[in-house]
Amino acid sequence: EFDAPAHVGNGWQFGEKEGKGKLAVCVNQEPWQEFCVEPPCGQLNPVNPHVYTTLGKLYQDFFELFETDMFHMGGDEVNLNCWNSTEEIQEALRRQGKTGTEEELLELWKNFQDQAAEKVYAAAGKKLPLILWTNSLTEKGQVEKFLSNQEYIIQIWTTGQDAVIKELIEKDFKVIFSNYDAWYFDCGYSSWVGEGNNWCSPYKG
Repeated sequence: EFDAPAHVGNGWQFGEKEGKGKLAVCVNQEPWQEFCVEPPCGQLNPVNPHVYTTLGKLYQDFFELFETDMFHMGGDEVNLNCWNSTEEIQEALRRQGKTGTEEELLELWKNFQDQAAEKVYAAAGKKLPLILWTNSLTEKGQVEKFLSNQEYIIQIWTTGQDAVIKELIEKDFKVIFSNYDAWYFDCGYSSWVGEGNNWCSPYKG
């Protein structure tokens, strides 16, 4: 899994030194609860074209080392407020006559996903199935606006009772079941952020 555009940050700061601008935004930003699901924060900058050339090189490195018949692109825990509170992204939206509504930010995410997917195909030398976690793009009633069932497999991390599972299957998406209420075997241990047990307790032995 090459998780993007979230769960990045440290390690991407080289962009400004090399004249590529900010490749990642919200890096280590505080209070972290406002900018990411878990610290340290950081997300790729979807309005910086150098992000896509850099991703393309990373994908090329991967496909030179590994053979695979599918590719996991992540899409986990994207924080829209991170993008909406970044001046460079706000300015890019304003130039398009946009104000940063949720719908506009999801469209920005879709644009990132489309461009990143093209880099995967180019690196692989072919189109191959792509995998994404369930996320804001796959929520009830809107997955077909953002993703194609001919291109994406959706991996389920929510509960096995999540209504979106039925919808995804009815819309002819292939799915991978890894719902946390059955398949997260680390549940029930201590929380690594804050106190008490972790978020997916109880333990599943």
